[in-house]
Amino acid sequence: MKSLSILSLLFLLPHLGESAVPDTIPLHQYLFSEEILEQTRSGELRGVQPATQYSFIGEHRQALEFPSEVDLDWGFDTLTQADRDYYRTFAPRNAVQAILERSKEEQVVILNEAHDKVHHRTFARQLLQGLYDNGYRLFGLEALTNCQVQTWTECDSTLMQRGFPVRSPLSGPYVSEPQMGHLIRDAIAIGFTVFSYEQTGRDRDLNQAKNIQRMLDKHPGEKAFILCGWFHLLEQPNHGRTWMAQYLRELTGIDPFTIYQDILTERHSSPESPFMEIMHFEEPTVFLNQAGKWYNGHPDNERFDALIYHPRAKYRYNRPDWLWQNTDRQFVPIAGLGDEYPYLIKAFIKGEGIEGVPADIIEVAFANDPAVLILSPGTYTLQIDSKDGKDLERVLVVQE
Repeated sequence: MKSLSILSLLFLLPHLGESAVPDTIPLHQYLFSEEILEQTRSGELRGVQPATQYSFIGEHRQALEFPSEVDLDWGFDTLTQADRDYYRTFAPRNAVQAILERSKEEQVVILNEAHDKVHHRTFARQLLQGLYDNGYRLFGLEALTNCQVQTWTECDSTLMQRGFPVRSPLSGPYVSEPQMGHLIRDAIAIGFTVFSYEQTGRDRDLNQAKNIQRMLDKHPGEKAFILCGWFHLLEQPNHGRTWMAQYLRELTGIDPFTIYQDILTERHSSPESPFMEIMHFEEPTVFLNQAGKWYNGHPDNERFDALIYHPRAKYRYNRPDWLWQNTDRQFVPIAGLGDEYPYLIKAFIKGEGIEGVPADIIEVAFANDPAVLILSPGTYTLQIDSKDGKDLERVLVVQE
């Protein structure tokens, strides 16, 4: 990771580049922080939505401040001496390396995420190449709009041919977040068949499992990597419901390897699990004992197979470290903004037009607020929006 990139900027008058998608699609409009607060106060944004909107514009600290987290169930809200003793029978392992080794034995790996915690996606992205090397060819995402079912009037039917998602409900409600965009781009570029299995409404989890089963039947013998939200990876009933992973096991006879991300991870708006107090690691970590058993919190826990510990984020220029760790991305400072604060700065990849999901987004709220993007080498269109509607476009070239 280089400290500060050398870049070149050229001012533009018209919209840059050719659009790779129809100009009639509805585009997601990114909100300023003030707008998120206003819509939260009015009730237009509820539940996890304010945190999600903050995550879309790179305001990860603010996302953590809004109530959005599922309760700590299953005994993870207290830490007993028995819990400490059980944990000490396990040894830490680098999470990426250990999961990739285990994946060789599996046909289906299911990883969950909290939709407003972007580092869960950056972790999933680190797994992609290794999973592909281990024979995985299917990548299913709950976040994508499902073209195989009739619950949506429109969907992104040309995603695979195009190679990148669009910032639109056509691609999916969470796909407008930049790191989700990178996750999908990378999967397609590596060679995965990327598909959605989502189906809302009655019997949602059963229908999700049926949609995954349909893809497995269509690609017999293929291995699948599945990304889902929160409880959908549970292999036992919970809160009076049967969840997707259990249905999938019952429908296919495949016992998925299920990995839970949102217990051993930092929280601000609700108490963290006290299990975090006994773990002090600098990288995503899993735990195995001498018999090869994976740590999932309790000896009798059969809801999921493994837990990942995520270290608390460290920040530079108000950007969390998981945005640049294990990548070729660079810090890219943006100057010459003027004094019409706040600004939203969106970096679109050349060739995708401004309909593609931005490679990065930041909000610059005041004069001394760091204006630093995190980007891989390449050419981008910068769209710089001010609250008063005075917008600029620039070409940005990030050198290697």
